[in-house]
Amino acid sequence: MFLIGGGETEPQLRTIVKENNLTNVLLLGYKLNPYADIAACDLFVLSSLYEGFATIVNESLISGTPVLSTKVSGIQEQLTEVEYGWIVENNQQALNIGYVEAIKNPEKLAKMKENLQAYHYPNEKILQEFMEVL
Repeated sequence: MFLIGGGETEPQLRTIVKENNLTNVLLLGYKLNPYADIAACDLFVLSSLYEGFATIVNESLISGTPVLSTKVSGIQEQLTEVEYGWIVENNQQALNIGYVEAIKNPEKLAKMKENLQAYHYPNEKILQEFMEVL
C-alpha cells in the first residue's frame, strides 16, 4: 500500500508506520505528478471529510483505477455512469467496511478496471476536443 499526499497528519502517519514496522506501507508524500502511481494501483481511496469537486477522482478513473470514496460533494455524480467504484458514508467505520469489501473482491475490482478501459471517459474526450481547437 502506498499513500500519496501531504498535510497536517503526515508526520503522525510516518510515526505510526515506523513504530508498527509497516514495511508494506509507503508514504510517498506530495507528488506534483502522481498519475503513474495511481495507474499502478488496484484501488484509489479518497478519504476526505470535505471536498469541493474531487478532481483526483476523475484522474483516477482516467488512469483506469477504481475508486473507494467517502460521500463528499460531487462524488455521486462522478461515479454514476458505469460501475467503477464504491461510495461510503463519511466516517471511519464505513470507509473500513468499504476497503474490506474492495480487497475481498478481486474479481469485482478486475471487472471495474475492465469497465474503465472500455468506457470513454468524458474528460478525456473534452481534453481531446480542446487540444484540437488549439
